[in-house]
Amino acid sequence: MSDPTADDRATAAVAAHLLSQGATVHRLSAALTVASVLALPSLALLHPRPLPALATATLAVVIGLAELWLALRVAFDARIFEQLARGEAGGSMTTASFDGAMGALGLMPADKAGRPVAARVRGAMGLLRRQATMAVAQLVVIGVSGWILVVVRG
Repeated sequence: MSDPTADDRATAAVAAHLLSQGATVHRLSAALTVASVLALPSLALLHPRPLPALATATLAVVIGLAELWLALRVAFDARIFEQLARGEAGGSMTTASFDGAMGALGLMPADKAGRPVAARVRGAMGLLRRQATMAVAQLVVIGVSGWILVVVRG
């Protein structure tokens, strides 16, 4: 598939708008990650039995880093779908030119080249779902950490 059809461009435009919501998810996760990082020294110094709370706060930071990686991927895909929808890059943005560039940079395996736009959108939406799942997991872990702080006392 080389030249995107009008339907492909419409699909890409809708995907770009949906993927742009990943930025909101990332802002939430980034705030949770920063709060967890800032809480680590306090937990270590002030809590009588810090290990469980430290473990959950550290897990929240690790989940936040995973979410960051997914956020970067989602933002990249959003911008690519935006360009594909608008016919940007000098009007030369096609799926074939994108596949060639990604292959040349070593960022996409050859077996993924030539996929229809709908399949590409499904893959990108999967990344967005995983990103949101990481943010929810982070909230749950922080909730557990709060529970540990209240319940597990000296």
